Amino acid sequence: MTDRLGRLAALRVPSHVAVLVGVSTAAYAVTLAGVTVNQASGEAALAAERAPAIAGIQDIAERNARLTADLEAAGTNYDRVSQAYLAAGGRLSDLEAALAALATSVGTIDGVSKAMPATVSLPRVSRPRTSGGAPATSATTGASGAP
Repeated sequence: MTDRLGRLAALRVPSHVAVLVGVSTAAYAVTLAGVTVNQASGEAALAAERAPAIAGIQDIAERNARLTADLEAAGTNYDRVSQAYLAAGGRLSDLEAALAALATSVGTIDGVSKAMPATVSLPRVSRPRTSGGAPATSATTGASGAP
C-alpha cells in the first residue's frame, strides 16, 4: 500500500498546471458555444433565404393537386361522353339504315315521277247553277227566350 501511495505522490501535478488545464477547458467550452451560436444564426439565415423557395414549392404542389383533380374529373367526363357516343353509335347505324331505305324509296318515286307526263288533262267539273240567295225558312227555335 505504501508503494501505491508513493506512486500517487509522484503523480501529483503542480497547481499552475491544474489551473492551466481548467482555463484551457473553459476557453474550449466558450469557443464551442461561440461556434454553436454562429452555426445557429447561419442556419436561421439560410432558412429565411429558403422560405420563399419552400413557399413556391408548396404552391406548386397545391396547383399540382388541383390539376390532378381536374384531370381525374376530365377523365370521368370523357368516359361518360364516350359511353354516350357509343350508345348513340348503335342508334346512328339504325338511322343510317332507315335513311338508306328512304333514299331507295325516294329514288323509286323520283324515277316514276320522271316517267310521268309533264301535264295531265283533268276533266272539267261543272257546277250546278242556283238562283242565288239563301232559302227561306219559317221555323223558330225558342233559343233566344222568345215564344
